Amino acid sequence: MALSAIFFASCARVPVPAHTSDSITEFKNRADAGDTAFCRVSATVVSIADYDNGRFYLYDGEDYLKVYGMRGFRQEGIEEGDAVTLLARPHIYHGETEACDAACVSVRRGSCPGFASDVADVSWPELPETSVGDGCVFIHHPSSSGGRNYSVYYDTLARIARWVAYPLCLSDLTDGVRTDAYAYDPLIPRGSQASIGNKSFTSGSGGSFVRGHLVPSADRLGLRDNLDVFMACNIVPENSGLNSGAWASLEAYCRELAVHCDTLYVVAGTDTRGSADYVRDNAGHRVRVPAALFKAVVVFSEKNGYSGFGLYFPNKKGNPSKISPDMFMSISELEDKLGKNGYLYKNISL
Repeated sequence: MALSAIFFASCARVPVPAHTSDSITEFKNRADAGDTAFCRVSATVVSIADYDNGRFYLYDGEDYLKVYGMRGFRQEGIEEGDAVTLLARPHIYHGETEACDAACVSVRRGSCPGFASDVADVSWPELPETSVGDGCVFIHHPSSSGGRNYSVYYDTLARIARWVAYPLCLSDLTDGVRTDAYAYDPLIPRGSQASIGNKSFTSGSGGSFVRGHLVPSADRLGLRDNLDVFMACNIVPENSGLNSGAWASLEAYCRELAVHCDTLYVVAGTDTRGSADYVRDNAGHRVRVPAALFKAVVVFSEKNGYSGFGLYFPNKKGNPSKISPDMFMSISELEDKLGKNGYLYKNISL
């Protein structure tokens, strides 16, 4: 029997080797030097992309590391925020260092950054109104710099967000990576979320839909913040033509605006009225298909103050490939279209 087979025939929790734990930088240096021997690495779990196969990301305050395959991951019950020590083998795959064939040495329980509550008890400019007893939970994920990454008003029965809200500035538009690490949100019970980690939605009553972002990946390219926008709370079933067409065009337009103003306050949301359609997630659960998607944007500059606009797209075939001037409406017109006067931007006087 091969040595690796003998090693992994043992239990997941393994004895601590004599040497001290590597930092992630030291672990990556081993890979760069061609050293593929098992060694220890200690860091904090920041995103879990695949519970079945033990694929997740670590951060130690200086660098990130992708763990590709950990034995007994589910049995260990590891969650985001936990501090772990792993015994793993450095491996370079497509230029990225990964920790492979990992086994757990120790776990210290922690907590995920952010918070969840029934309603928003903060007054950030981008937030729409929230209500007690409407079946939604307010969730906030901070940015890696300590500011606001994004907030979510999440419908636990529909398994999609009513809306997400976030600021967008020129400083957010940095170089970075798209992680594609689709994951559960640790602040929401998993049974109330769509399981999207391994593949997209499968057809239900309403046909085929792709995994659409409300906060786009390209708005949050810092690695930690990008991991957060691939969580299930930010993903909705979206028509593929809309996703790659007018919606993508609008996202790019917002990034162009952010270059020329101080801050954008963005709300991206779903309208489920009149829609009973659903798709299935990876676990076979029903996920509501929104009848439409909308985006509201308030632009702030020191020179011109606040101005805003909205757009509304049916979540089906037939949307144009790009946005055009005739699609734009005022914030109040968008609220009328949503059937909720005074719903958006409760903390801004437009």
